[in-house]
Amino acid sequence: MIEGDRRLNPLYKLRGGYRHDVSAIVLDRDPNITPAQIPARAGKLDRLKRAKELGIFTLPGYGANEQLVVPGTGPTFPLTDRRRVAILGFDALTKGFIHQSQRIGQDQAGACYGDSGGPSFLGSGSGETDVVVAVTSTGDGPC
Repeated sequence: MIEGDRRLNPLYKLRGGYRHDVSAIVLDRDPNITPAQIPARAGKLDRLKRAKELGIFTLPGYGANEQLVVPGTGPTFPLTDRRRVAILGFDALTKGFIHQSQRIGQDQAGACYGDSGGPSFLGSGSGETDVVVAVTSTGDGPC
């Protein structure tokens, strides 16, 4: 089993919005897998949108499903170290952001508390790719 340490971006501020909202897991050994792709060309997402290829995404994460409020301390998010995978739809593409839909009535899920900084892969199921099109930042409350 490969283990790793979570590394949060020290520049991230909880009330700072999306700036610096990225993290990493440093593995204790080489996982012997091919790394995910990151689109290298400017305008790639615009081309995918025009081709209607920004339809569905796979979002893996280790976030918590719930927020617990501890009297005298405030909110806490119990992490289980259990990976979950969510399938999200496409909502909109704006300058700087892909807005993904989280419509439970359409069998879509959402990002959980603590999933920020993780990847969002293009496609799902047999159509899932190894192309990372976004870094997760925010989601719905109960995912």
